[in-house]
Amino acid sequence: MKKLLSCILVLALFLSLSLAGGWSGKALADTPQDRVGTYELTGLIMDGEDYSELIKTAMLEASLIVNADGTAVLVMDGEDLALTWNEKNFMADDGIPVTYTFEDGVLVLIENDMTMTFTKVDEAAGPAERSGEPQDIAGLWVGTVDLVDFVAEADGDLAPFLTSLPMAVVMEMREDGTYTISLDTALVIPPLRESLYAYVEDLCVQNGITVAQLEESYGESLDKVIEDAIQDMDLSKGNQTVNGVYEESGGKVIWDKGPNETVGLYTGDTLVFTIPDFGEVLLTRGTVVGTWISTVDLMEVLGEESDEMGQYFSGLQVDLILDIRSDGTFTLSLDGESMIPGMKRGMRAYLEAYMEENGITAEQLESITGQSVDDLISEAIAEMDTEDLNKSLSGTYTEENGQIVLTSENEKNDKGSWSGSKLDMEVEDYGNVSFIRASNEDYLAKGEGVMSYAEFAAAELDSPVVIEAYVQGHQSWWNDAVTVYAQDADGGYFIYNMACSEEDAALLVPGQKIRVTGYKSEWSGEVEIVDASFEFVLGSYIFRPVNVTSLLDKDELVEFQNQKVSFKGMTVEPYDASGAAFAYKDPDGKTDDLYFKVSKDGKTYEFCVEFYLCGKDTAVYKAVEALNVGDVVDLEGFLYWYNGANPHITSVTVR
Repeated sequence: MKKLLSCILVLALFLSLSLAGGWSGKALADTPQDRVGTYELTGLIMDGEDYSELIKTAMLEASLIVNADGTAVLVMDGEDLALTWNEKNFMADDGIPVTYTFEDGVLVLIENDMTMTFTKVDEAAGPAERSGEPQDIAGLWVGTVDLVDFVAEADGDLAPFLTSLPMAVVMEMREDGTYTISLDTALVIPPLRESLYAYVEDLCVQNGITVAQLEESYGESLDKVIEDAIQDMDLSKGNQTVNGVYEESGGKVIWDKGPNETVGLYTGDTLVFTIPDFGEVLLTRGTVVGTWISTVDLMEVLGEESDEMGQYFSGLQVDLILDIRSDGTFTLSLDGESMIPGMKRGMRAYLEAYMEENGITAEQLESITGQSVDDLISEAIAEMDTEDLNKSLSGTYTEENGQIVLTSENEKNDKGSWSGSKLDMEVEDYGNVSFIRASNEDYLAKGEGVMSYAEFAAAELDSPVVIEAYVQGHQSWWNDAVTVYAQDADGGYFIYNMACSEEDAALLVPGQKIRVTGYKSEWSGEVEIVDASFEFVLGSYIFRPVNVTSLLDKDELVEFQNQKVSFKGMTVEPYDASGAAFAYKDPDGKTDDLYFKVSKDGKTYEFCVEFYLCGKDTAVYKAVEALNVGDVVDLEGFLYWYNGANPHITSVTVR
């Protein structure tokens, strides 16, 4: 797959700039024939930012076809741009030349602050021959990815107001070795809308103005301002469809084999792959079973309007949740909690209009009631019983060939059709409703006789324990044992010297689910499982690191012990009196752990690169050896504990 999710907006911007101008002309003579051929995009520098590494593992379809007759075509994300070329320039219709260089099959286009590098493709080399036999992985796979971390990094001001920004992912894996992956941003819009509302309301408070005053200055409602902002974002640019080829063998999947390949793992009904700098994508086999969500207008559902109040609550949205279970039953319900943000906006608008009509300022209202506008609204919301709004309906369903029929308790049938991440239905009392898949069945569920993380945490030391978790990493295998870092939905586990053959250790790849039997133990504050054995369990999942930077000097940090974590914006400090940025644990400096110190908000912490987890040939080991005092870095690793936090770092990125 050649399109990195976190690059979509950057590359869409580049495409829009390219189509807007600067690539024009007529067919020209003097076209050196050694340049004729097909090229793929391998490098991109824009406004001083180098996106080349992202492109290497991205899912962007970008190519340049150079013809012998002086014509060419730039193809980016399915958009074609006709060009002409000569020995020095490429041009489009406006005649403005874009300079290029060519050497050893590499063609570099240069325009102002933008540089694109294209590498010639060996056209004689086609996809690897395939047997054509049916593959276990063939079929439809569906899931979601959360863009919240990417958006938060792009806009720090908005970050505190973001909760979740899910994007639907549908992958069709065919038996002939080809695939199609589709991305749909429809799920992003409702939570993004709420985050923008909260952000704007906070800005109003900070600047000492009311939402009504803001609306007056804009000449339109805040709802309209937010909707216009979302329209201007044009999230539809994220609705991508990409085609390619894949190979599958022994639980591994390789998409678009070659320098830009992406490798994934699948076990039964789960398929996991990781995109560098973004995180993991988990898909489950396509099925109508799961949770589906849609947003509907509450006033339309209730059939109620108020001349006085209705104007402030028109367009008030509430989530309609459809749970379809594997036992053939379903529940359709309204989620009262989802209407609270909109209810707050309506109450605020009503109060502000009331104060304006009666010539009352916010200060006067507070002196009369003893509460601010925000306090009055919060109290009113707290007294609301949203359970009264949770209308629900249950029944059974049938499904065949993408068609589904819901038969409710009143024996009325609601019919619809589903494909991948979308479900369209005609539902009584709600009309035509389009659902988006929110999640599949709980792929992180545990088997019978297995402890929850809470039960493990409450267990006495030296007592027997049985857990199920997903391998996130492990140290070097030695003497028929291996030390594993594992995690489930609620916590992390450090499994010390688990009995394991060398052959099985090779199968303990990140994401693999295992069942572990052993004893709970503790050493210098590190809670671990010892004297352990394990068995492989169907399932695979790779967790994203949890950002615990703000907890570094707090007691709550221990709650994340043994989980994958990240630390952002840390400053490298001298490790000792020598002034060096790091130190080796052993005298010869090449066969043991690597230590370094970083600070945040005036406090310094010691971190470690565990040699048996990440040896001297790994990227993180070399990155620490290259650190300089004063570097600002982002770190990832496992929150190991030794008389306090002693993270085992697995990734270092210098800002």
